[in-house]
Amino acid sequence: MSSERLFFALWPDELTRQALFRQAEGVQAAAVDGKSVPAENFHITLRFLGSLDIDDWRRAERAAGRVRKRDIELVVDHAGHWSETRVLWLACQDVPDPLLGLLADLNTELGGEGFEFRSRPWRPHVTIGRGVTQVTELPSIEPVRWAVTRFVLVRSELGGRHSEYEVVREWDLATSD
Repeated sequence: MSSERLFFALWPDELTRQALFRQAEGVQAAAVDGKSVPAENFHITLRFLGSLDIDDWRRAERAAGRVRKRDIELVVDHAGHWSETRVLWLACQDVPDPLLGLLADLNTELGGEGFEFRSRPWRPHVTIGRGVTQVTELPSIEPVRWAVTRFVLVRSELGGRHSEYEVVREWDLATSD
């Protein structure tokens, strides 16, 4: 039986994606090496699931369907570089409580479906560069407001110059119409 590499993520709408890209360009220019992530791949990973067969995929979707709706607004307002993982990123200086609540709900529901995850700190970020071992001084960025209205399940295919991502399902988070 075949399996698919899947993860849950926040996926920006097109206007937010463009605003993130405008800020990413200056930060990416500070990378001495590595490669830029294309704007169409910008996202914030909520939970990486790994390779799942169809039964586990369905269990993950059931769990996601039980996550409580909530209003979330992110302010992506700073850039950084993690030398240990060679990742260049954009993130929120202050992670809003509703986002932490979304992650807690998702993890609880996934646990209820039998998924187990290694406990480690979650650092929500948008990856904008990979393989970056060194950066010059990182510029400050203009804050990007991101009204999160959904979270998605993404299929990931490795290979080529960049990973290929496909949104396979989404769940609305808006509390009002």
